[in-house]
Amino acid sequence: MFGKSKKIENKIKTGDKFLRDNKLVEAEAAYREALLLDDQNAETLYSLGCVANKRNDFASADVWARKAISADPSHRLAHFLLANAQFGTERFEEALQTLLSANTNENDEPMAMVGLIYEKLGKSEKAEETFRADTLLALRPLVSGNSETWRAPDCTTKSFEMRKYTSPMRAPLSHAKILAFISKHRITVFR
Repeated sequence: MFGKSKKIENKIKTGDKFLRDNKLVEAEAAYREALLLDDQNAETLYSLGCVANKRNDFASADVWARKAISADPSHRLAHFLLANAQFGTERFEEALQTLLSANTNENDEPMAMVGLIYEKLGKSEKAEETFRADTLLALRPLVSGNSETWRAPDCTTKSFEMRKYTSPMRAPLSHAKILAFISKHRITVFR
């Protein structure tokens, strides 16, 4: 069984490299090879959903994300992928519920995603509050002088990318400054 698991992991890593290089046909082929080894592997199912997401095929991304969640309900990135697919098909209330139900730790939430959904739902004050909280959370090590590395979800590359923030922002934070911060640090939320 260990050998099979290692083969799946290698296929997924190969697919991830292709996905990062935007070689979607090759990425999908590598993930499908992993799927042949275990059709209930949550990471493989999620990975196929990421290919669909990258193609803006949100209906397929939704299906793959749900399969990944069914295989492993604790696969947080699959929940984020599902929310992204729901957002892409303008099912904003569902996307919000998916994100909020997937998160138990405020420090780990994709707050910018939640803020964008609030904006789409016409809840500007809630969106502003969410963007402020997200930005302040990201800036916490700068304020305290700690140069910790923070993680930001990036649905386009399928992984959590490490980011180092080296220059502090000045308060007060306006909505425009928050969006500029998110853009500057390439925090990808939705297409």
